[in-house]
Amino acid sequence: MLCNYAEIMNAERPDLVNFTQPIESQSSTHPIASVENLGNVYDLLQQLLKTSEGMVSNVQFKRDIISKLKLPEHLAAQCVKVLQFLDDAEAEQRVGRKGAKTYYHARSFLSKERYSDALLQTDNEAEQKGQEAQNEREPEQPEKESRQNRQEEARLGVYVKAAMERIYDSENVSKDTPHVFDVHQERPGSSFENVDLIAIDWRSATTVDLVSIEVKLDFSAIAVHQACSYMRFSHRVWVACVVTSEANNAALELRTTDPGLFDYVLSRGIGILACRRTQGRGYVVFPIHWPQWQNPEPVEKELFIERYRATFEQAGVVEKQRRSAKY
Repeated sequence: MLCNYAEIMNAERPDLVNFTQPIESQSSTHPIASVENLGNVYDLLQQLLKTSEGMVSNVQFKRDIISKLKLPEHLAAQCVKVLQFLDDAEAEQRVGRKGAKTYYHARSFLSKERYSDALLQTDNEAEQKGQEAQNEREPEQPEKESRQNRQEEARLGVYVKAAMERIYDSENVSKDTPHVFDVHQERPGSSFENVDLIAIDWRSATTVDLVSIEVKLDFSAIAVHQACSYMRFSHRVWVACVVTSEANNAALELRTTDPGLFDYVLSRGIGILACRRTQGRGYVVFPIHWPQWQNPEPVEKELFIERYRATFEQAGVVEKQRRSAKY
């Protein structure tokens, strides 16, 4: 039975969520965190990492900021976000501390050593996904992909998934509930309905955005065409592709590769994730264009959720269906 989203929107049921109402930004009503605030928060983080075996969850960190530094909740949340996405080139100036650097992974701040271990674990997971893709049966797709390409795309998906977990990290979802899923092997629909990754953006405790991601090695018309088709049932859509440039030149690289296609992606409101190869076989993934919010057709949205129902149940977006017993 499909969900009635009008009933969900109006009902007082914390176990179900609202997919329809956009939330206006509150950033204009709150001041930006000062260098002094961020410096004090950064110092607190270093202390906590030393006393907690090199790992502090973002939720606990925010609580400690409020209780120990006496900052208001909105300012504490802002400081946590700044440190999550702290750019190495601007870290010292932003935080006011020499050699400032943060390491963030899977909803937690880590020490440098724990972060290195986390990256190694990601690399191992990527290799495993690549091996699984190599052993897959040849897919029935309109486009022809080599087995080697599918293997590398599967590996790349692991790094894109980690980036999505960071981008859509939220205090509104419990620590034990996953919010990003690699579903490229499931193929429950037609060629242009099978997304590679699904992310759940918990914008509040009861409101989510459904996010779809297409992963391709090349910035190609096929990748963009598939991403465009996902807009029928997703609030936001990303296309992830490989680049050779650093973050400051990646957008220029893709536009130079195909100016018309790049401008078309921007005009359609699709987000772009650039994936740069690192030493070894890893990737650094970073956004170079953010997706616009879309209002998909309710029926298409419901069908999307039904195609991947087990995933959305695991994410806590919809209730688990009860099995009817036969007597």
